[in-house]
Amino acid sequence: MKSRGIWVLVSVLLVMGLLAGGFSCTTPTETPTTPTTPTTPTTPTTPTITPMTLRFASVWAPPDVFYASYEAELWMDMITERTDGAITFDQSWGGTLGAPGEYFDLTTTGAIDIGHATTLYAPSKFPLADYAYACVTGPVGEIMVRANRQLWEEFPQFEQDFTTQNLVCIATTPVFEYTFASEAPITTVEDFNGKKVMVIGSWPGKWLEPIGAIPIVAPGQDRYSMAQTGVADIDLLPMDHQWGYKVLEVLPYFTGGTGLAPAPTISIFMNLDTFNSLSPEVQQIFLDAGEDMELLSATVEGPKWIEERIYADYQAAGYNMSTFPTEEMAKWQAVMPDIGAVYAAALTEKGYPGWEIMQRYQEITSDLGYEWMRQWAVK
Repeated sequence: MKSRGIWVLVSVLLVMGLLAGGFSCTTPTETPTTPTTPTTPTTPTTPTITPMTLRFASVWAPPDVFYASYEAELWMDMITERTDGAITFDQSWGGTLGAPGEYFDLTTTGAIDIGHATTLYAPSKFPLADYAYACVTGPVGEIMVRANRQLWEEFPQFEQDFTTQNLVCIATTPVFEYTFASEAPITTVEDFNGKKVMVIGSWPGKWLEPIGAIPIVAPGQDRYSMAQTGVADIDLLPMDHQWGYKVLEVLPYFTGGTGLAPAPTISIFMNLDTFNSLSPEVQQIFLDAGEDMELLSATVEGPKWIEERIYADYQAAGYNMSTFPTEEMAKWQAVMPDIGAVYAAALTEKGYPGWEIMQRYQEITSDLGYEWMRQWAVK
């Protein structure tokens, strides 16, 4: 009996102990842990690009003496930087591979990967290239670049002309305005009468004939000697080209402010097969760099080049520098036939929307803030 009593007492004490200890049927709480800091997303990296060296060739002198070449160098530097050095260029300058017009064929056939020339050297291949020349004067800088880009978006014929030649156009930059270098001052329209004027392409001659000038088609590299030997009296050429060819050493009177045809004809073009062999990402890098270079040239590098190199050189050399009067330009344009209409009609005969292109060019540039002295391609 004594043993049984002891066990009862032990049982009672155990129950009382459990009750006193707060026995519960709830699930025990887990010990809280320190939250994990979210991982910062990694920035996408440049896609892996197979290293390559592309063959580039320009009709113009190296970048330190020719602005169009400097633009091309800007573009190549952008490509190399944006591909982390994977894509570089074997560069050839100075038109050493053939005549200027042959650079399109050299690129078409793949003899070179990338060419650099003006479409004025191949008018039968690129009949749309002259549209700004048919309006005689036009905007410079950013307005010209943006207007040209918009025309290319609205009219696929621009791109198709390159595709037909097995080419893709990477960038098309406007030249600086056309300026005069002469052996005597030019202040009026009458100063051109009877003078022999060096020009490029067919359209500038159409500007000059109504005021009695005699146009002579001449390659840029020949103009120095032609002026020196008296073959020509006046040079009409984009300001940067005129400076690059040192024409003012023999024709020391410089006349600017003409507003004459700062046309987007300087083209960087690539063999289409080579372009298509690149990945879509690299293709886009090439195209984006082309557009970025155009705007950088128009807004920063071009104006700086004019002030710090062209004007500075001319002033240091003591050349006579003047601006062609606006009223004289108005008088000049008033006696011109509607060159734009002639151009639009010629394009239409070839199956292009000539009238529409001429109209849209003037509309787009007007919307961007340019004021035309007269309207062209009026039906």
